[in-house]
Amino acid sequence: MPAPSKETGTKKYLNRLIQVLNIQICLLGLLSCGQTTTSEPSTTPSPTGSVTDEREPSSPTDTPDTTGSTDPGIEVNALPVRKEGVTRIPVGVEFKNETLRRVDNAGFGDNWTVTWTADGNQMTSMSDGAWDPNWAVEGKTFHNMTYRIQGEPESFTRSRVRGYPEFLYGDEDEPGWFGYGIVAIDDTIYSMVTKTPSVTFNGPFRGVKMLKSTDNGLSWYQVNKLGETKLIAPTDKEARNSIAAEDMFFWEEYGSDVNGFMYYPFAYVAFVQNGQAGRASPDDYIYIYSP
Repeated sequence: MPAPSKETGTKKYLNRLIQVLNIQICLLGLLSCGQTTTSEPSTTPSPTGSVTDEREPSSPTDTPDTTGSTDPGIEVNALPVRKEGVTRIPVGVEFKNETLRRVDNAGFGDNWTVTWTADGNQMTSMSDGAWDPNWAVEGKTFHNMTYRIQGEPESFTRSRVRGYPEFLYGDEDEPGWFGYGIVAIDDTIYSMVTKTPSVTFNGPFRGVKMLKSTDNGLSWYQVNKLGETKLIAPTDKEARNSIAAEDMFFWEEYGSDVNGFMYYPFAYVAFVQNGQAGRASPDDYIYIYSP
């Protein structure tokens, strides 16, 4: 069977990206969701100005068993009531375009997955561009880079995370990488960087390099599937571009041939966000998802 054209492959990947965006939109919908409570919460401001829920956790007997229920008032297989007594179900997403802010010398790039770090700032993962205020002067663009967003919606600043490995773009000697998932869990930040088959965004992805920082982005380590770590300096070209199996978190695993192309599950991934530094997580797990 002849291989599909480049245009067909591109459309297929665009469809995959759209699937990921749809998943993200569903997750973002948790911000505006229906809420069912078993008791009225009592909330008080915390020292940081956030709201703290003082409601007592519900007991196991407070959680109705809805599996297979014949009660028309109870949805069959409904989500269980969470331990604090609240079930949240997304009902829609509202985009407030009036809150968009255009900044001068904004740079360019794509993806922009965001996480809320322990220091109260946000960190975003960008692909194929540059976002520093001085990016044009510095003359560097990146396959993948992380940026820190500080301040308020109307008065924020942005800066490159200088300790992050420089996955440079535009150099034919540099392999292609695609940055996507990023998450803060307590004081640790994880970033997922996907290997592309060539120097550009083209063809099925092959695997993921996981990076982590325990000092708010000053230094970064790669983490392989065994949990072994290795420091990667920003300009260490050999280390950041290594695709040896022992340096990767996922690498060409469980591939499936689709019309002459080999596709791998979890070849690029994103994280489920659970509030600032993962503090809203209902359990002790970190969740990733992939189309």
